[in-house]
Amino acid sequence: MQNQINSLAALLTAGLSQKAKVNTDWTQADWSVLLPFLEKNRLTTIALRGLTQYKDNGLPMPDKDVYKTISSQAMSMNLENIALHANMLTLARKWEAEDKRPLALGGMAFASYYPNARLHYANEFECVAVYKEGCEKGEAAATSFKVGQLNIKVVDTATGPFANKNCEHEDAVLRQAFLAGPCALDRNTLVAYPNLNFRALYLLYTARQQLLHSYLPIGKVLDWAMVIRRVGAMQANIFSWELFLEQLNDLGLFPFAQSFTALAVRLTGVEMPALGASLLADNPDTDYLYQCIVDEAAAHTDGDSRFSRFIGALRNKKKYEQFSELSPTKQAFRYLFGKD
Repeated sequence: MQNQINSLAALLTAGLSQKAKVNTDWTQADWSVLLPFLEKNRLTTIALRGLTQYKDNGLPMPDKDVYKTISSQAMSMNLENIALHANMLTLARKWEAEDKRPLALGGMAFASYYPNARLHYANEFECVAVYKEGCEKGEAAATSFKVGQLNIKVVDTATGPFANKNCEHEDAVLRQAFLAGPCALDRNTLVAYPNLNFRALYLLYTARQQLLHSYLPIGKVLDWAMVIRRVGAMQANIFSWELFLEQLNDLGLFPFAQSFTALAVRLTGVEMPALGASLLADNPDTDYLYQCIVDEAAAHTDGDSRFSRFIGALRNKKKYEQFSELSPTKQAFRYLFGKD
């Protein structure tokens, strides 16, 4: 597994941080595993940008057939990403005609934080539908639909479908973070964005929910790395690390955030701002988190049954114990007998 992490990290670090690792031995990479992984997780455009760094610096390159495969897949994905961004603008224009606007939360909502927005992995856009002031139509209910190739997920609560008995407290913390700063409108996409403190907190909160209850896409780790990159490039008074760390503790997210941050830094080479150094605690849980992401993404199928989730919670007892205060046994029976 370590060779796979090292090879993936070399590609992603070069692609996202423009740092080619001079001691990378591509002959040690298992391309029979790595190539399908890159394609399935929509990482080929980042991989190609990374290999270009090696090529431009005269460093050893992978086999020509490997490079050709990545180049071909990246070209297709690049064209698809252009269409996805056009689909998001189509959604925003349609909603504007209906006196409402998308408030970005996840998926393509983080594309602008990447060195190039078309490097982003997602083909999903998660948002809240917010009506213009004075409109009496109210807020839109949670739903999913497609606009062209883009999967739209409209949510109606920040705590999500897997909220536990502490959901009122979690909702209060997230609401406080949301109200702590203004939203901003992107005039190019017609999409509104909450303040960065809230978006960072929401990203980590939903990432842990996905890890525990469904499966966590590796792209979420890259999103967090790009948030770290953005925060590091901003003025210190725009992002409050002190408040953010306090809110992580309030949500019981700190142990998960440490492993998640360590994995993000290891895979992408981003530099952690000094004020957030307490999150950078690389330990065995970091390797375990990576293994969870890889294994569960491979095993996940849409429409998992109650029983499969029941078995999954019991089988992944360590995951619950390491990253949350939830009882895996109680959660397993909640899946089996609880309400959807």
